[in-house]
Amino acid sequence: TSFSLNQMHADFKLEDGLVRFKDLEINGPRTRIEALGSMRLENHALAMRVSVFPFGNTGDPDSHIRRLKETLMRPIPNILEFELTGTPEEQQWRSLYDPRNLIPGGDPRNLIPYDPRRLIPQR
Repeated sequence: TSFSLNQMHADFKLEDGLVRFKDLEINGPRTRIEALGSMRLENHALAMRVSVFPFGNTGDPDSHIRRLKETLMRPIPNILEFELTGTPEEQQWRSLYDPRNLIPGGDPRNLIPYDPRRLIPQR
């Protein structure tokens, strides 16, 4: 499956060779991608959290059907959330959705929580 993406908007801060993205958004007619994180300019090292919404831009934002869809989907975790590391040329994607976190009575030592500190790249 491919996505048609044709718009990008980002708020970022450049400091000491590190570009920090606060609100990176990439859009197409149907799909929306949101990301936050950083890229080190010297080696293009990425450290980002990326959320993909395959049908995030479909329908009229004020329509009753879209509001109903958003209400029904709110309690369901977005399984299309990823940690993106590596470089643009050699990307490494890791899913943040871990089904072990949903098993009732599971051993809490086996849970894999998302740690936002991993988004801060080391020099």
